Amino acid sequence: MSRDGTETGPNVEYTATLAREVAMPVLASGGVGRVEDLARLAAIPGVVGTVVGRALYTGAIDLRRAKEVAAAGAGPAAASRG
Repeated sequence: MSRDGTETGPNVEYTATLAREVAMPVLASGGVGRVEDLARLAAIPGVVGTVVGRALYTGAIDLRRAKEVAAAGAGPAAASRG
């Protein structure tokens, strides 16, 4: 959350560590500014979603493309939830 609204990139390493250490789904938040950020987060086992706020509002990320990338990174099960 410390990167919330900055669009400077999420703390992927910390998010991956958190997802490994806790016995519950993780919702990543903060810093997302590019579709590539979503792809990196979606590839982390245990991360079930990502909060994207400002980047959608400013147009830095297209919602349709974001959904495609997130579904592809999370595998077939996520794509079927659509």
